[in-house]
Amino acid sequence: MSTTTNADAGNKILFWGCFIALITTAFAFITRAFLINIPDLWPSDFGLNSVQAQELFGAGIWPFAISIIAFSLIIDRIGYRVAMIFSFVCYVIYAALALKAYGMVNATGLEGDALKAAQGNAYNYLYWGSVILGLGNGTVEAFINPVVATMYKREKTKWLNILHAGWPGGLVLGGVITIAVGSQAAADWRILIYLIAAPAVVYLVMLLKQEFPVNERVASGTSYKEMLAEFGVIGAFIAFFLIFKQLGGVFAWSDTIVYAVTGASVVAYGLYCQSLGRPILILLCLVMMPLATTELGTDGAITGIM
Repeated sequence: MSTTTNADAGNKILFWGCFIALITTAFAFITRAFLINIPDLWPSDFGLNSVQAQELFGAGIWPFAISIIAFSLIIDRIGYRVAMIFSFVCYVIYAALALKAYGMVNATGLEGDALKAAQGNAYNYLYWGSVILGLGNGTVEAFINPVVATMYKREKTKWLNILHAGWPGGLVLGGVITIAVGSQAAADWRILIYLIAAPAVVYLVMLLKQEFPVNERVASGTSYKEMLAEFGVIGAFIAFFLIFKQLGGVFAWSDTIVYAVTGASVVAYGLYCQSLGRPILILLCLVMMPLATTELGTDGAITGIM
């Protein structure tokens, strides 16, 4: 009786820790939407034009997808705890880089060319901080979903739906708090960076000492190769092409390099898994692309909506 009770208590802490981790990603998303889209905040401090602002916003989005895919491939090897800690470290690094950028453009006596130079350097800190933040957000998704699905094997749909209420709930809560501290944020936008720290610290404390469940693939005896075969060559092509196309845009790769790296990766994947992939899984991948774009596109306009 006591063993069952302890297990149930542990599951609840794990679940709510994962829930708060998802709220952290929502807070990170919504605060950046306000910081980037309100003229008196980042556009004013860093002299951003509309193109720079949207590039900065995108820098927090595309790494999200990459880290979900990357960590999903290795998470049963490194463990959920390592992924959770990595996500927290990403939030810490993002906060440090954003605060560093603040200090660079708010130094006493900056004006003219010196100010423009400081803004340019600070933009780089914000950009790469946003990339790291996106990686952290994607890593959260990569560990919370299998953790909850494994804990509640017989009620996956129910508990995953409850879990993902943390995203819209976090957007609304984070948006309301951001609006409520509007005047303070206008005077010092660092308060919005600190806002992300609260749920991040909470989920770290809740999850750090918890015993995570054994990955379902490992528990069932399914091999790593069998798992990759479900995704198959077609799924790998979709994922690798989109990843390397995005990276090519960021690092100014030629199309030749993008296609060569994509082709080599897909061939290597195919030689290993020797499968085209399950048709239903390929269909879900194709369906998810416009679905995710629509969701994040709408969420990205949340500032105007609210």
